[in-house]
Amino acid sequence: MTPDSKKNNTPEKDTAKTATTPDPKVKASKPTSDESTKSNAVPKDSKKGLKAPKKKQSYKIVGGCVAAALLVACIGFASCNAGGSSKATASATPTASAKAETLYANAKDVTLLDANGKETTDKITVATVKKADATQASLKDWYFNYVVKGGYKYGILKFSDESGKGIYADSTGIYEDELKEDTATKGYTKPADSDLVYTIDTSKKTLTKKASASASAEASASAGADSTSDSGDTVSDNDSASSNTASDSGTGSSNTSGSTASKSASGTSNKSSNSSSSSGNSSSSNSSKTSTQTCRTVHHDAVTTQQWVQDSAAWDETVVDQAAYDEPIYTWMPRFVCKACGYTTDDIQDIGEHCFKEGSTYYNDPYQVQSGTQHHDAVTHVVHHDATGHYETVVTQAAYDETVCG
Repeated sequence: MTPDSKKNNTPEKDTAKTATTPDPKVKASKPTSDESTKSNAVPKDSKKGLKAPKKKQSYKIVGGCVAAALLVACIGFASCNAGGSSKATASATPTASAKAETLYANAKDVTLLDANGKETTDKITVATVKKADATQASLKDWYFNYVVKGGYKYGILKFSDESGKGIYADSTGIYEDELKEDTATKGYTKPADSDLVYTIDTSKKTLTKKASASASAEASASAGADSTSDSGDTVSDNDSASSNTASDSGTGSSNTSGSTASKSASGTSNKSSNSSSSSGNSSSSNSSKTSTQTCRTVHHDAVTTQQWVQDSAAWDETVVDQAAYDEPIYTWMPRFVCKACGYTTDDIQDIGEHCFKEGSTYYNDPYQVQSGTQHHDAVTHVVHHDATGHYETVVTQAAYDETVCG
């Protein structure tokens, strides 16, 4: 048999084995531990060849692509959240320049003192600003976000460009006037009601600008003038209507002859007089209605403040512990006395000659003589006495009644 005939007579089983033999020139991917184990195992059906492993590998590639896509989506979502949070944090954090624009950038705390000069639990805040910076918006931020939240009794803003003037703010309102400092308590006197600039609504956290008295008077006068003008217009309209009626009646009577004309004229005159009187009554009633205004009296209590009145000034007392004195100074002087006769001298040569003649001896009897004095100053110490006084209620603005019409 020829080689070709042998190939043709080869059984189908051997042909299947030959078909499943991998091509050594094709580079296979590196198998995992599980795949290598499966590849070394004997397949149950050798006729399936390599088709089943190729299907499993394609499934794994698709699964890996899906997992990679999900991972990329998660990373993008996380970066977006991080960017948004960083922007939110950056926008929520106030910059240093924004903080410097507030009215309380250089604010200082001041502790109030009582009548005895001792510190109390009340504190106030004092800051220096330009008058142009004290706008309604900046005052609102300063009062609610600093004075109220800080628990201060009241707040003070000194104008750097107007000496002695500034802002006083407490729960009753915001005042602008000359600031009067009380050196005894380290506080400030509350201005009068006439210096009120803004009223404060603590519940709504709003500032309302106070309308001036002149503006209120002008508004009331304008309202009165408008009502008077309206009533005048009514009167003139009624008068013109009555005159037109009388004119029409007169024209009608002139066109009619005889008694009919007189009757018509008399009737017309009666109608015109009646209509003019009725129009006059209506105009007077309308003017009385429109000119009536409702007025009320508003009572304003007196404005008072507590002022320190000094009874006695502070003084220093000098207490003498030991009075001044002069101390005498003594000096010892020699004195020689003869033992035989009692002769006394301060010259040692003289006593020697005397005792030689008398055949006796002598002894020394010294004595003290004041030779001067030493002055000693007084010993003292100082006791300080604080000023004494009391607080009195002083009326800064008397009570008054205001008539308000509207």
